[in-house]
Amino acid sequence: YQALSRAVRWPTCFDAYAKQAAAGDQSGWTARERATCNSSQVRQDEFIFKADFAKLRDVTLRAPVPQRLMPGTHNGSISVSVQNWFTWRNKEFRLFDPEMAGNDGFNATVRYISEQIPAPATVVARLQIQF
Repeated sequence: YQALSRAVRWPTCFDAYAKQAAAGDQSGWTARERATCNSSQVRQDEFIFKADFAKLRDVTLRAPVPQRLMPGTHNGSISVSVQNWFTWRNKEFRLFDPEMAGNDGFNATVRYISEQIPAPATVVARLQIQF
């Protein structure tokens, strides 16, 4: 809401902006696009979504490395971890990440989406050797 009210081009409206560029006006916009992507008509209550989600935060696969592959060592393992690899979210929730939210205080009944980029997906490989 804050970005749109300042006429910032919002990622969830990129399809609407493309329609406008092709037609020269907003005649091809859906009712939702007119309500949520036109900075002169945007209202906070248009941005209330179900924020159901599930996130795969951290998965690690670890395997021992045979001692014959590492002569002179006592023990070894190799692991691969992925973080923030997958997020399922409700189709109606059209923003980046449901966890990029705050609230207006302890008694707030509604949370808001902060205009921040969510944590990136990462892959980490690790080789551990004991001598």
